[in-house]
Amino acid sequence: MYTTHKNNNKKKKIFLVLPNLTVGGAERVYINLANKINKKKFEIFFIVFFVNANFLKKQIKTNNIKFINLNKKRIIFGIWKILNLIKKNKPDIVMSTIIHLNCLFCFFKFFFPKKTKLIIRNSNLYSEAIKVTKNSFLISLIFKLFYKKADHFIFISKGQFKDFSNHFKISLKN
Repeated sequence: MYTTHKNNNKKKKIFLVLPNLTVGGAERVYINLANKINKKKFEIFFIVFFVNANFLKKQIKTNNIKFINLNKKRIIFGIWKILNLIKKNKPDIVMSTIIHLNCLFCFFKFFFPKKTKLIIRNSNLYSEAIKVTKNSFLISLIFKLFYKKADHFIFISKGQFKDFSNHFKISLKN
């Protein structure tokens, strides 16, 4: 009797999404992540809405990393492009960072293929970010209604985790 096994050698697709490539901590983290992820197991798509610092783009070791510039200076004008890329490529994971991009992905998560996991990386204290954000009431409301749509969260500290869970009254597992 012969048995067949499901082919587990297929690479998982990961979309690493940033608003732009300005010089900052979130951008550096994603560049390092893209460069260090095992390319034998993962197919990496590094997606930005707008490239405004080409020297950072040069830091991405482009062999085995697909770099996509949506060429939109504002995220809201590129959201349909990214949603179409997600629909077309059916990534296993979409990773987002930066508060307004996280909000939009959580809001539009119902457009993702069912198997696609959304991972949100939090880069700031939300209680502080909300204070300086335009439309802070709307952003807080979106957090409370839609942030639970994310499959996983990455916090850079226990303090950030505590601030987030206290501020938004969202129960999260460690």
